[in-house]
Amino acid sequence: MTAVLASPRIYVPLAALILFIAAAPWFSPFYLNMAILFLLFAIWGHAWNIIGGYGNSLSLGHAAFVALGAYVPTLMLRAFDLTPIVGAVFGMLAAIAVAAFVGWVTFRLKGAYFAIATLAIITLLHYLTLHFRGLTGGAQGVSVPFRGHDPLYLQFSSNLYYFYILLVMAVLVTWIMQRFDRSQFGYHLRAAGQDEAAAQSIGIDTRQVKLWGFMMSAAITAAAATVYAQFIYHLDPFYVVHIQLSILILLPAVIGGPATVWGPVVGAALLVPVEQLAQRELGGTYAGAQLILYGLVVILVLRYLPEGIVGILGRYYSRLLARLPGGDDIGGKSKPRRQSD
Repeated sequence: MTAVLASPRIYVPLAALILFIAAAPWFSPFYLNMAILFLLFAIWGHAWNIIGGYGNSLSLGHAAFVALGAYVPTLMLRAFDLTPIVGAVFGMLAAIAVAAFVGWVTFRLKGAYFAIATLAIITLLHYLTLHFRGLTGGAQGVSVPFRGHDPLYLQFSSNLYYFYILLVMAVLVTWIMQRFDRSQFGYHLRAAGQDEAAAQSIGIDTRQVKLWGFMMSAAITAAAATVYAQFIYHLDPFYVVHIQLSILILLPAVIGGPATVWGPVVGAALLVPVEQLAQRELGGTYAGAQLILYGLVVILVLRYLPEGIVGILGRYYSRLLARLPGGDDIGGKSKPRRQSD
C-alpha cells in the first residue's frame, strides 16, 4: 500500500482531490454551483464516452436518459411519495430499456442510423413531455415536492451536500472507467468502434458489445440525472428533454479526449467554467455573447487539438510526474544502474 501511494500517479490526483474537498465549504454560492455542474457533466461525459468514444457511435440523444432519470423518480415521488433513492432504480431501468431497444434495432444496420435514432428518441420524448400535461406539467415543467432538509429524499438545506454526493459518484464512475479502459470489455468495444469488420473476424460480437456499452452508458446518465433533479427542484422540458443538453453532454468527452479515462473530466473542467463565467459576465449585458465565447472555445480546441486536450496535456503531465519523488519510472525516465566492479 505504501509503495502504491509513493507513486506520483496516485498521490498527485489524491492530493488534488483532498484539496478540492477541503476547499468546497468556502466556495461562494456561484462557485459551488459551478463545481456541482462540473462534477455532473464529468459523470455524463464519462457515460457518453462509453458509446461515443470507445464505441465510436455518435449519440445525439443522451438527454433522453437524463429526462428518464429525472422525470421518473420525480413523478413517482409526487404520485407515491417514493424516495428518489428508490425511484432512481426505476429511472435507470427505464433508460436501460430505451437504450436496449434503440441499440437492438440500430446496431444491426450500417451508417448513421444510430445517430438518427438517438436524435429521434430525444425529439419524441420532448413532444411526449409537452403533450401529456396532466402527468409531466407540459411546457411549464414539473417541480420536485419540497420537503425541507430530508436526506432520505435527497433534499438538503445546503447545496454542499449535492457537491459531496456528486463527488462520490464522479470518483466512483472514474474508477469504473479506469477498470473498463483496461478490461476485455473495453478492448472489445474499442475494437468494435474502430473497425467492426476486423473485430468480427476475430470473434467479437460487435452488436452485443455495443449494445451492452450503450445500456451501461444510459444507466450512468440516468443515475446522475436523479441527483440533478433534486438539485434544481424544477424540470424544464425545454432544457432537460432537449437536443441542446445532448450536445452539452457529449462536448466534455469530445473536447477532453474521446476514448480516454480523463478526457471527460478535463473537458468538463474547461467547458463548465467558461460557460458559467461567460454567462455571468456577458449574459446580462450582451445577449448571446456567452454562447459565442463558448462556441469559440469549442472551435479552437477542435481545430488545434483534434485528439482532445488530454492528448497534449498528458505528455506534459507525465513529464511533471517524472520529476516528482517516486516518478523515476514515469515517461521512460529511470535511474541509472550502478556499475558493479
